[in-house]
Amino acid sequence: ENSSEFRQLNSVFTSIMNSIAWSSLPADAYEILFRKDVALASLFRNYLLAQNLFCEYSP
Repeated sequence: ENSSEFRQLNSVFTSIMNSIAWSSLPADAYEILFRKDVALASLFRNYLLAQNLFCEYSP
């Protein structure tokens, strides 16, 4: 049950981060960073999350 909940949460997170990336990056950059390689896409999704959190909560 926890695994299923984690997968759902991960899917929501991925969708939100992909939407943010799609709306804020040029189409060619989005294609390279988020559609060419699964590992690279994961890295940049986490980078976007960190950037958003740091901007929101930095003094």
